[in-house]
Amino acid sequence: MVDFSSVYSIDTMVANQIFKVINSLKLLAIETTLTKLCPEVEQTIGIIVIYFSILTIKPSLQKVIDDIPIPVENNK
Repeated sequence: MVDFSSVYSIDTMVANQIFKVINSLKLLAIETTLTKLCPEVEQTIGIIVIYFSILTIKPSLQKVIDDIPIPVENNK
């Protein structure tokens, strides 16, 4: 998970490096989620996201936690 809650702007070079890291993690079967993107960061990432068709973006850290599948054991 990459949290952008304190980031208000990034340039395309930084965004490109972030996506290189995300692609590297995909090779290791690790899913990356981006959270709390402000409009300026969304715009910059939107320019580069064209090349990345599979990308998960969530509005908050709580939403990421809520969406994590937690297996429940049935102790009978």
